Amino acid sequence: MTDYIKPEKLAHSGEVMPLPTASVKPEPVPLFEQQAHLPFPVADLPPVVRDAAEAVAWHVQAPPELAAMTVLAAAVTVAQGRINAPRAEGGGMPCGMYLLALAESGDRKSTCRRMAFKPIDAKEKAERINHGHAMKDWLADRAAQEPRHAKDWEQENPPPLDPRTQFSDCSFESVTSHFLAGGLVASWDTDEGGQMLGGHSMKGDNRAAILGGLAKLFDNGRVERDRAKSNLDGSGVAFDRAFSVSLLAQDVTVCAALADPILIGQGFLPRFLLAYCKSIAGTRFITPERELNKPEHDPRLQTWWTLLEERQTHPRCAGPSGGIDALVIDLSGDAKAVWSAFFNEMEREQERQGKLEGLRPFAGRAGEHARRLATVFAFINKHGQITPEDMRSACAVVRYSVEQWAQYIEDVRPPKELEQAQRLLDWLKAKEWREFDRLRLNKDGPSFLRRHANARNQALEVLCLHHWLTIEGKVFKANW
Repeated sequence: MTDYIKPEKLAHSGEVMPLPTASVKPEPVPLFEQQAHLPFPVADLPPVVRDAAEAVAWHVQAPPELAAMTVLAAAVTVAQGRINAPRAEGGGMPCGMYLLALAESGDRKSTCRRMAFKPIDAKEKAERINHGHAMKDWLADRAAQEPRHAKDWEQENPPPLDPRTQFSDCSFESVTSHFLAGGLVASWDTDEGGQMLGGHSMKGDNRAAILGGLAKLFDNGRVERDRAKSNLDGSGVAFDRAFSVSLLAQDVTVCAALADPILIGQGFLPRFLLAYCKSIAGTRFITPERELNKPEHDPRLQTWWTLLEERQTHPRCAGPSGGIDALVIDLSGDAKAVWSAFFNEMEREQERQGKLEGLRPFAGRAGEHARRLATVFAFINKHGQITPEDMRSACAVVRYSVEQWAQYIEDVRPPKELEQAQRLLDWLKAKEWREFDRLRLNKDGPSFLRRHANARNQALEVLCLHHWLTIEGKVFKANW
């Protein structure tokens, strides 16, 4: 995501090079020029979604992009399986979405999720407790049957269907089993995005099958598994299921994934809406205002929670395939015009030398993403049709995602030496360290450089070569 100004001379041996002395203080040279941060279009969201995102961000003290993506994930979770999106060529498609937020592990995604999903989690908990009681009764009734009649009884009295819809630390195999066992809806929500993008389950012989399975679930809600003849009970196919994904990953994971042509070529990554969440760590202070204003008293969150509770009462209807038979919502005439203009914009920029020429797999899906997200917004807003406002909000989010992907695809990640030096520089500025020696840095400096002498020496070397530090004897002095 950066353009870099490399030092003229950089040692990689770990040996300490001669460094500029304090008597010479030229202007510091930037380690790299950071591109402008793309702010998430929170203001363009539908008012009730925008208010919820802003409230979550404020109470959790989380990046606004992270709060917005979490609220979007909650909206998708409630909408999927209850409404279908209109395909451009006619007919319907699932409105489930794949969402990917890039953030650090301490940026409070789990807390954002608990706040945004509160009534969803409460409903799931109650249903699973009730299912546990029902299963206990069913098992008791089955045990009471005569052994020779037990099989017939079980065929006439199948066990109660597991109401589970939310998965976190699981595998695609678990999701597949859920659908083949009769489940209609599932949401895969995890902070371990690296496991899906590059973990053990995505390597080796299983990789192609998993990628293909995730693509089919996204496109038309179909899941299929073929097992050996000795294990036919694990085989099967299910149609018209509803599935969504919400991942948190670090940007280094996505950079590595983008170097894998299969993840792009098979359309896996292009199915994700992307948001980069700029960390606000170091500014999340407790104040009297925050102590007094609790989330449960915030009218924005009360409105959001009440809306989600009401929308969850909307039934999911089973169809002839055994899957979901959801209504396909239509676009109003003006919404079609908004979508057509957005589609043409994305298409035009894919031409040769267009700004999206190298982004065709991502830009090519923008129109479909907009229709799905506009459907979610229409459902949340209780609209009988997709309105122009629903579509404009959806297009703003999808356009942001395409631009965010462009930054990651077109730009080169900095050398590790520069990354470490920048982290050290940021730390020194934050702690207002104007003078120090190696001993103090080793003892009281940032944890990521403690006990790593070579990395520490290299970071100091880079900062001196870029004139952020000068040295007098054994003392380093700030030059900013």
